[in-house]
Parts: sequence; C-alpha cells; structure tokens
Amino acid sequence: MFTRIMTAVVMAPLVIALLWLMPGTAGVALVGLAALVAFDEFLRMDGLGGAGGFLARTLPHLCMLGLLATTIVAPGFLIGTLFLSLAVLLVRRMAAAGDFKDWIARVALPVVGLVWIGMPMALLAQTLYVFPEVGRNLTLGLFAIVWLGDTLAYFGGRTLGRHKLYPAVSPKKTVEGGIFGLLGSVLGGYISFRWLPLPGLGLYQFLGLALLCGVAEQVGDFAESMAKRAANLKDSGSILPGHGGMMDRIDGLLFAIPVLYFGWMLLG
Repeated sequence: MFTRIMTAVVMAPLVIALLWLMPGTAGVALVGLAALVAFDEFLRMDGLGGAGGFLARTLPHLCMLGLLATTIVAPGFLIGTLFLSLAVLLVRRMAAAGDFKDWIARVALPVVGLVWIGMPMALLAQTLYVFPEVGRNLTLGLFAIVWLGDTLAYFGGRTLGRHKLYPAVSPKKTVEGGIFGLLGSVLGGYISFRWLPLPGLGLYQFLGLALLCGVAEQVGDFAESMAKRAANLKDSGSILPGHGGMMDRIDGLLFAIPVLYFGWMLLG
C-alpha cells in the first residue's frame, strides 16, 4: 500500500504539471508513450511481445505509432489507418514461413490492441493537439473522474463490500464498491466543472457524462481483469511500483475516453 501511494504521489503531480504547462506538446508525448507501453504489455500478456524476429516484434508497434501520428496529421483517416494496419499485419503473416494454424490469433491480437488501446489514446492525443486548452481541461477532468471513482471504489469496497459484483472475473470487487466508484466519478466531475473552464457544457450535462464515464471505467477494469485472468497474470507489467503495469493504470481510462470525447462533441 505504501509503495502504491508513493508512486501516485510522485507521478500524479508530474503528469498534471506537464499537462497544465504544455498541453499540446507534452500531452501528446505522454499519451503516445503511455499507449506504446500499454500496447507492449498487452502483446506480452498474450505471448506475442517477444515472439518472432525483429520485424515481427516491431511491426505492431509501428502500426501503433502510425495510428497515433494519423490522429495529429490527418485525423479523418483514423479508421483508414486501422484497416491499413490490419492489411500490413496480414501481409506480414502471409510472408512468414512456418505453421499458419495460429495466424488468425497472431493477426487479430495486435489489431484488438490497436482498437482497445490505440483508438482511445489517439482520440485523447487529438483533443490535446487540436484544442490544447480545452483538451487539457477535459483530460484533467477525466483523470479526476476516473481516479476519484477508482479510489472511492477501492475504499468503499474494502470497508462496506459484502456482495460480489462479478466474481468470475474479479473476485474482490463488490456491488458496494461499484456504487461508491460511481459516486466518486460524479464527485470528480463536479470538482472538475467548478475548477476547470469547460466551454459548451452545463453542470448537469457534465455530471451526466461523469456518471457514464464512471460506468465505462468499471467496464474497462473488468475487461482488463478478464484478459489477465485468461493469461494467468496478476498484473499487466511492473513499470509502476505498487500499481503493476501501464495498462493496469489506464484500463478504465481507455473505456472512459470515448464516452467523454463523443459526449463533448455532441453536447459541447
């Protein structure tokens, strides 16, 4: 617990300061780095990170870089870049010698990672790059929604948790913790709205988005827990002491980003 808290105490102010001072440059760089690290953890989780030669190991990461770059250079071609990545991975697999019985899994898993991790992070990078000030405030607001939701879910579950929420995937999570998590997300949304300028959004609109983000965050948490259980892993990695891997830290964020992004686009 002490290591977990100290990591948060050191990392959270650093991330917030970089986003506040340099939302465009530093924000995009942070998002890109986090996406690449989480994507690498995802591939290693499924035994593909170190498989094959140099090209086989690096090609999926190059596809991820291409996806992130497209959202900055030509955001309208984001879906096209995803399909191009699929084509590149298919051609690479067809050109490889050997047994092809696992070719669907070896092509599909990186594509799943590109959609699961790359698409939300690309949307976040695009928001920070195209609308630096508003993107910064939305990103910090999203952090508050997800982090407070995660924190209250943890302590609410520890103190009052009685009824299991989804024991087949995450035995320790409880209904009570989930409810506290949603309350924490709404609280994070309220604090964000009061402290950060969010043009185009009213208080109740943003609180509604915060609640939906809280639901999405918990779904994302369960999704990653299911992936780790399938891979027989406790954590996705060890880059963040006390927290595990990068994907362990941003699992809920990945599902909450599209909710806030498209909600803001529709309502803002």
